[in-house]
Amino acid sequence: MAKKFGISTLLRNKLISDDTLNGLISNKVYPIVAPEGTEGNYVIYYRDRYSRDRTKVGIMDTADVVFAVISDDYDTSQLIAETIDNVLDGYHSGIGTVYLKDSTEDLIDKKYTQILIYSIF
Repeated sequence: MAKKFGISTLLRNKLISDDTLNGLISNKVYPIVAPEGTEGNYVIYYRDRYSRDRTKVGIMDTADVVFAVISDDYDTSQLIAETIDNVLDGYHSGIGTVYLKDSTEDLIDKKYTQILIYSIF
């Protein structure tokens, strides 16, 4: 896995380079919190965990990165989440293997929110 503490930024770069996703969120992918007054569809991300496990065969670094899709429209929130999954799930050179560990949805402050938790190793 690349860049221990900066792994979330590498994943953000993958997302903002995807034309389909940019058509939905206009490059609005923010670390930890969106700027005050942000409107429309956007994504917040943060590294939830970074750990180093020592095993009999060596050291394995693992990170969890959370993406929160925020939208005024439920169907759009699901479409953005699906697009993020299409971009991130799998092996990426320079990053490692990324897979969807868990997901949920919620209504927060009258906004539809899709939460995607990815593990990277």
